[in-house]
Amino acid sequence: MPDSYPALYDVSNVASDDVLNVREHPTTGAEILGAFPPDRTGIEIVSISSDLTWGMVNIDERAGWVSLRYLARQPGQDWGMMPWPLDCYGTEPFWDLHGSGEDTLVLERMDEGEQHFRLSMTTMTSGRPDRYWMRGEDGPRETLMNLRREECHDGMSDRGYGLSVDILLDTVDGQEALSGCCSITPR
Repeated sequence: MPDSYPALYDVSNVASDDVLNVREHPTTGAEILGAFPPDRTGIEIVSISSDLTWGMVNIDERAGWVSLRYLARQPGQDWGMMPWPLDCYGTEPFWDLHGSGEDTLVLERMDEGEQHFRLSMTTMTSGRPDRYWMRGEDGPRETLMNLRREECHDGMSDRGYGLSVDILLDTVDGQEALSGCCSITPR
């Protein structure tokens, strides 16, 4: 199977007195948006360029490109496994969903506090290693989440994400659906 994205990488083959430039477009002549130091680890590559030589990353509130020649993929990121940890975001209404341990998700919503879900099921969609289902339980209430490896934009910044999520929540008044983007960069 080809490498899947998003994935975490570490800067590699950059001299200790140099930096890895983040560029506006996937070319060496593009404007420099920022840089990573030579010892930087845990860089999330959201997607790769069509020629497979550049990776899209987020820096500040925008997306940019780094040469994959100067990055090493962290081991243990398997195509057939659900990406973890997750940090998901949504707007209108604003919400945040993140992992708290290996079997708990925490949903935070403006003015509503936290809701903790114990993960009772995680499974890959049959024949689709790019889609995952999760079920979380909070007492008698249940939530279903569908996580997909696909390009996603939050609508509030110029950042890019490699995962999207749809969430169906049981609420006191019935059900509510949320949609957003996810990152695998640990908090």
